[in-house]
Amino acid sequence: MNVFNTIIEKVSQGKKLFALLVDPEKSSAEHLKTLLVNPGVADVDLILLGGSTLEASSEKTLSDIRQQIDKPVVLFPGNVSQITAGVDAVFFLSLISGRNPEFLIGNHVKAAPLLKDMEVIPVAYILIDGGRVSATQEVTKTLPLPSDDIERIVDTAVAGKMLGHKMVYLEAGSGALNPISPSVIRAVREQLDVPLIVGGGLKSSADVALAYSSGADIVVVGNAFETNPALLSDIFSL
Repeated sequence: MNVFNTIIEKVSQGKKLFALLVDPEKSSAEHLKTLLVNPGVADVDLILLGGSTLEASSEKTLSDIRQQIDKPVVLFPGNVSQITAGVDAVFFLSLISGRNPEFLIGNHVKAAPLLKDMEVIPVAYILIDGGRVSATQEVTKTLPLPSDDIERIVDTAVAGKMLGHKMVYLEAGSGALNPISPSVIRAVREQLDVPLIVGGGLKSSADVALAYSSGADIVVVGNAFETNPALLSDIFSL
């Protein structure tokens, strides 16, 4: 399977995709078993595997996921130590909203030898203020872009596309108080012709529906599903 081609095909058909984020630090085998038996998981398009603070391989969690569900698993690494063989693809994230060289290119150089035989999808990762200090902000020591500075957010997204990134990810941060606003999503969508991912702070089916209608091609939910497993059924009944 080529994950990126599948995404492009679905997006070109006007389909909206849903990604479930699994953080290995929060996901024991028993916890995953409880979550992934949820009927709504059958409609998930992608499983994103990773987190901002994990300092070890996600291999065990990947094995636990494979035992529970047959869905494409895409690594969502916070750093090079999380590189795990056996995933279907890797989001090669460059934190272009910040200026820490380790998260712009440093970790990427270290990871390159480990990724030669894997499907790598370059993703422009843009952290936007979600109303609280996120784990990404703490780990990368970078500031999020102000949520009301739409021009700067759009320019950053366009620059990411110009640099050759195949997708743009607008991130409010795990557990954000406020999701990415519809006005930001719409403004970025109007200027991009690559898939747009939106995540962070999406707590309800209404939040997800608004992100989709504003222009998101893929929405990502993690924390909200862990605290409210019924959320998936609500989302897929839209």
